[in-house]
Amino acid sequence: MEHSGYYKCRASTGDTSEVVTLSVSHGPVILRAPLYVYEGDNISLQCYSPPELLAMQTIFYRNNQTLWKSSTNYTLQLTVKHTDLTATYRCSKHFPVTKTYSAGTTISYTEMSGTVPVTITPNWNKLLTGENISMTCHGETYLTYHWFHNGGWVAEGQIYTITSVQVGHSGFYQCRTNQGVSLIFSLEVSHGPVILQAPFFVYRGRNINLKCHSHPDYSVNWTTLYRNNRLIYGPSRDLSFPFLEGNYDWSGTYRCERTLSREEYVTYTDEVSLHVRDLFTKPNITTTLYTMTEGDNMTLTCET
Repeated sequence: MEHSGYYKCRASTGDTSEVVTLSVSHGPVILRAPLYVYEGDNISLQCYSPPELLAMQTIFYRNNQTLWKSSTNYTLQLTVKHTDLTATYRCSKHFPVTKTYSAGTTISYTEMSGTVPVTITPNWNKLLTGENISMTCHGETYLTYHWFHNGGWVAEGQIYTITSVQVGHSGFYQCRTNQGVSLIFSLEVSHGPVILQAPFFVYRGRNINLKCHSHPDYSVNWTTLYRNNRLIYGPSRDLSFPFLEGNYDWSGTYRCERTLSREEYVTYTDEVSLHVRDLFTKPNITTTLYTMTEGDNMTLTCET
């Protein structure tokens, strides 16, 4: 899953390609589409699951409306029109027995230095569609505040609120003022029904909360949490995880699995990234000389 992200290539002339987004999932269901889609193209959408799961039905949705149903592993053929360019597609599969819904989280380390502080409410880096989020950029009242989404300006003001988030609100956000900028943080919005939520900013030495979150119209049977594919919590009927104590290095890959039931059993796919940031910048050791011989005087400086 760590191979998920944005890719592009650069030639020796300095020219760069378009950005390619790759998403790698634990499954068991993913919706596959071409990397590039242009108006007028004939494209294929594939709702894929391992053949051993024996799906009973496949359903494709466009903007949450049923588009096509099939009793087989059907590949949907579409001709892209102008009105389709902003449409959201998803698929579901029905299985004869209960399945688990999985979400992955990678904890890594980076540094923080000289940035404008932000707080986000609720402090979860992934939300289900229809939920609300508010972002606050902290600083003096006389400053000018601007919010950016995927590098483009979206709002002005110290507080930026999004009501009833949709998949299109996913991406990278940053607050910029005339005295500095915040860390870039990533928000993911998912149809669900299950997501693994984590705080936007996680620092070494502080406790970490993770939450396996699902749509309220599903009943929860069991919830399980894995770290590096090893069980660390559950299966449990409790809807919340115990927090991860900050005096331990929690680097690794996390995955929550939740068994849900309703009138029928439906499996979706999900993934999420979590980044752990150091409270202090990494120290740099510099010298007064780059080339030295035996007997030279030398000064070493450790700066943070």
